[in-house]
Formats: sequence, C-alpha cells, structure tokens
Amino acid sequence: MGQQNMAGEKTLAAWREEIDALDAELLRMLNQRAAIACEIAVIKVAAGLPAYDPGREALVLADHNSYHLGQLVDLRRALGSWPEQSKG
Repeated sequence: MGQQNMAGEKTLAAWREEIDALDAELLRMLNQRAAIACEIAVIKVAAGLPAYDPGREALVLADHNSYHLGQLVDLRRALGSWPEQSKG
C-alpha cells in the first residue's frame, strides 16, 4: 500500500491492493459467519427445530438493509447466493 503517482495520488495498483485486502477480510468474516450458522443449525436440529427459518432470514436482511450506509443498495443482491449457502 501507499503507492502514489507523481501528483501524490494513489495509483491504480494501490487501490487494487486495498480492494484485495478488503476482499480477503470480507471472505474471512463471511466464512466465520457461515461456520457459526452451521453450529446454530446443529443446535436447532438437536432441539427438533428446522435448520432453516425463512422468517429469521427476512428479519436479518431487513435489519442489515435498514442501517447500512454507502454504495451497497441491497444486502441480498450484494452477497448473491450467500444466504442460500449459510442457512442456520
């Protein structure tokens, strides 16, 4: 990081390096979340509950979409099939 052009602005390579670092951190956190969702599913199944609760998913997505700021408009669209991959 810290690569600058002659005008003192970040270069394309520097911005890409920053994006790559953020992507790696996002993937680490999403994998951590998925692992926790799997543990929750184990607990729910052991208690005789369905592992997937569409009502809970809707609440989580609505909650996330209500307080996000920035460029992302819709968490479900931004994450693609992630909710389908980590039901719990």
